[in-house]
Amino acid sequence: MGTPVGRQSPVDASANHKVLYTPTAPPLLYTIGNWLWMDANNNGIADTGEKGITGVVIRLLLCDTVGANCTTALQTDGLTSVADVMTVNGSCQFGNVPENTAGQTYRVQVRSINFVSDSSGKRPLYGTLSSSPGTWENDFSAGSDNHDHGVAVTPTGVSPYLDNPTTGILSRPFSLTGWINTVPFYMLDFGFVAKSVSTAPDLVLIKTVDVSSVTKGNRLTYTIQASNVVGSGSVLSRPVIFDTLPTGMTAVLSVTATGWNCSSSTATRVLCAYAGALPVLGGSNLGSAVVFQVNVGTSTATGSVTNTANITHITGEPSFTNNTSSATVKVNP
Repeated sequence: MGTPVGRQSPVDASANHKVLYTPTAPPLLYTIGNWLWMDANNNGIADTGEKGITGVVIRLLLCDTVGANCTTALQTDGLTSVADVMTVNGSCQFGNVPENTAGQTYRVQVRSINFVSDSSGKRPLYGTLSSSPGTWENDFSAGSDNHDHGVAVTPTGVSPYLDNPTTGILSRPFSLTGWINTVPFYMLDFGFVAKSVSTAPDLVLIKTVDVSSVTKGNRLTYTIQASNVVGSGSVLSRPVIFDTLPTGMTAVLSVTATGWNCSSSTATRVLCAYAGALPVLGGSNLGSAVVFQVNVGTSTATGSVTNTANITHITGEPSFTNNTSSATVKVNP
């Protein structure tokens, strides 16, 4: 029998010089995927509507058994070696990663360069921190939570995570040996929030008018948009927009508003209760804008006329000053 190329095969004299050859299974290679997103409500969960972050540089590290003394682990595809990968819409992955040997673990690092503002501008994680963690997760195949890093309590015997833009952010250490899943794939998650994050909602109202001036006897259109401030906690209740019109102005009762119930409005007061989906995450609008036309009657004051809209307060809001918004128009005779 011939000897496979590249292998030295022993000769067994007792077997008439037959070549003994036992094929060696190829090493199992793994894929390590990562999901990075803006955790708008800071709950440690990748909720529907929360978006992935593009342009974040990620590095794979090879460490000791407790995740310390780390060095760069080069990902190889047989042709090139890559130390870093970059996210696109929140996703990236390291492919063809070999099993670690005894005494070794892997960690994924969100590199410190992602958090700076330099000559090239603000990097994708500038002004952010890790979002609130849950508990330590044992299942790295779960891709919808943020439990793979940034935890407040470090388990005994595990090197502490680093949650510092100066040094980068590390996942908890993990091993690629003894994987029993049918698909050798690990998923690690990293959520981020603005530094000014709050767990309470914060409503803001913006009111605009479509003209700067109007002549009595004509119409104008008001638009009111309610939203939850970026970095705030989720809106869990149903606020109400109310807008009492200036004397002489009357609403045309065909209010356009998706996600709002405006059936209680009258000719002199627009009243819309939020009827859309809950929760409303930080950085999201509450339904569509409330749009309505107004007849400017002859009894309307001449000159600058200001119309003010309000949205009811929600328990825990840090400020009520942005729950009111006004629009001014010049009324001509």
